[in-house]
Amino acid sequence: MKSQLICAAVVIQHHPVSHGIRHFPKLFSQMLDVTAMQIMALDKGYDSEPIHKMIRDENVISMIPVRGDNLISDTHGKYRKLMRREFDETPYHERNKTETVFP
Repeated sequence: MKSQLICAAVVIQHHPVSHGIRHFPKLFSQMLDVTAMQIMALDKGYDSEPIHKMIRDENVISMIPVRGDNLISDTHGKYRKLMRREFDETPYHERNKTETVFP
């Protein structure tokens, strides 16, 4: 990764039933308004076919590890199966740089 830019932020409540995934569509839209992206690396909590599709529809590569240890044949969704086959650890581990800016 050559550069990083924080292009959207939201305060997420820490509550057992609250998760950042429900804020993702709005934040993703804001990020696209700020800058063009090539790869978006997110943690396993964001592994869902609609999230992958939303990212891929904007010609951005989604780099999200698939939850669980299922076989490819037991994994549902086109993009989730693609991640099961072609997940690349190298760009994914670049995401830890962004987490260092959080208080």
